[in-house]
Amino acid sequence: MSRGRKRKKEEEEEEEEEEEEEEEEEEEKEEEKEEEEEEEEEVEEEEEEEEEEEEEEEEEEEEEEEEEEEEEEEEEEEEEEEEEEKEEEEEEEEEIVSVYEVTGGCEEEEEEEEEEGVQTSCSGLTMDDDDDDDDDDDDDDDDDDDDDDDDDDDDDDDDDDDDDDDDDDDDDVDNVGAAVDDDD
Repeated sequence: MSRGRKRKKEEEEEEEEEEEEEEEEEEEKEEEKEEEEEEEEEVEEEEEEEEEEEEEEEEEEEEEEEEEEEEEEEEEEEEEEEEEEKEEEEEEEEEIVSVYEVTGGCEEEEEEEEEEGVQTSCSGLTMDDDDDDDDDDDDDDDDDDDDDDDDDDDDDDDDDDDDDDDDDDDDDVDNVGAAVDDDD
């Protein structure tokens, strides 16, 4: 009987050891699973972080592209404005040149003179006409000289008056002579 009990004890001990080993194996398996899960979570987190970074980079690139497009549009608008200003300046210069070629630069003066009711050489007269006006002024001066000649004629009339006075003196001499004859 003692041998049978020993075997039973040995068998029971063996079974307990086997059970312990199985439990340890299960625990190890569970630990491994947990580790795997943790690794998977880490991998997922890393992937999510990478995706977020990629999205941020894409957004930044899009923003940069939009900014570049806006800058290009602004530059194009500025260039267009500069071209328009140049065209306007060229048109103004052409108009000024054409006005001076046609009117000799008198158009603005004519407008001012028409408002004031004044007419000068720019309203249909040329520079030669201005010289003719000066000649007319000289003619007026000649008329003044004619007036001076009239004054000279008046002086001649005064001389005639002096001649009349001489005639009166002759009459006096005759009278004196007559008186002398009467005395004789």
